[in-house]
Amino acid sequence: MSSQPAQILIIDDDPSIRDLVARFLKKEGFEPLYAETGEEGISASIKYRPAIILCDYSLPGIDGLQVCESLRDRQDLESSYFILLTASGDMDSKVAAFDRGVDDFIAKPFDYRELRSRIKAGMRIYHLNEALRRRQSIMDFDLNQAREYVRSQIPGPMKDSQAWIDFIYRPSHTLGGDMFHFDWIDNCLRLFVLDVSGHGIGSSLLSVAAHQLLVGGRLQANPLEPVDVLHELNRAFPMEKQNRLFFTIWYGIYDFNARRLSYSSAGHPQGFLKQSSGQHHVLKKGGIPIGMLKDYQYRHNELSLDEPFVICLFTDGLYEDESIPPDFNGSLDSFHKLLARMPDKGSVPSLWGNTVLQWLYTEAHCLSPREDDLTLIVAEIQADRSGS
Repeated sequence: MSSQPAQILIIDDDPSIRDLVARFLKKEGFEPLYAETGEEGISASIKYRPAIILCDYSLPGIDGLQVCESLRDRQDLESSYFILLTASGDMDSKVAAFDRGVDDFIAKPFDYRELRSRIKAGMRIYHLNEALRRRQSIMDFDLNQAREYVRSQIPGPMKDSQAWIDFIYRPSHTLGGDMFHFDWIDNCLRLFVLDVSGHGIGSSLLSVAAHQLLVGGRLQANPLEPVDVLHELNRAFPMEKQNRLFFTIWYGIYDFNARRLSYSSAGHPQGFLKQSSGQHHVLKKGGIPIGMLKDYQYRHNELSLDEPFVICLFTDGLYEDESIPPDFNGSLDSFHKLLARMPDKGSVPSLWGNTVLQWLYTEAHCLSPREDDLTLIVAEIQADRSGS
């Protein structure tokens, strides 16, 4: 099956020029399109998306440069090759036209051999641009599919009678390196959040792989023992086998029977916990990130908690940004100070965790999109699951 001839749009108010160029184009195997004014040329370009636009500089109404500028603002016409027909061949005019988006020039009166060469050059560039557009479209489709898969791994908010959990998750690109999870294991609540170094596809693949190991039933460690979990992750993901990528993680278990929070951290930002009595805790620092050093020994930490509390877990994209002044949570220390001012449970008429999350929306100077992935988890735990 033969392909359709490429379309070339002629924008010229001189009918004799349009007719002569159209005959030449048909002879060369192209399909000519016509427009008499700049406005008609813009409409025809948008409608047909021609491979090449031959546009006279001097047109009634808007001129050829204005036509070019209008079309260059449209993504659907990025591939179209714009040739300006002009009676002026001086260098200043050419430079000014190139600056405004013109791809090539032909000076009037033109030689048809030159026109043929210019069109051949334009068609080569047009085909290259179209190939790039098709590849980009395929890549965008694949990335969107991958993004949807990653998002499908993220749990929905938890509205359990003993645990209210919600979050903010904003990858900086289509795919990000942040991942988190929370679920029930027997009478224990498990929470973890991890952050892979770098950005994009590689980081996202590693975050999904770590997530799958943790929640997919293949973990060769007791999921209720945070230190054992981190040791297994460190064994499974050495950075020399992960394209030099590593990740930080905070992994914690709240045991409702023992009223105890057990946790371990691998280079992850310290979370923050506030009890209903008003006492608050900056959670203890952890060891080095996962994958950096073989056989590294991570530390066990625990807190006895027999009253309701709110815990905030997050990644460093939440506060590490040059646009945030140091006095407005532009550092981990400043962010902890901000969290210390969160509303007390006694001042909240309904859900404490939800109030804290909404309060952070207004108080934190850190929830706008930026160059790093951003994750914030707020969990309200009632610290007594015996009656559920």
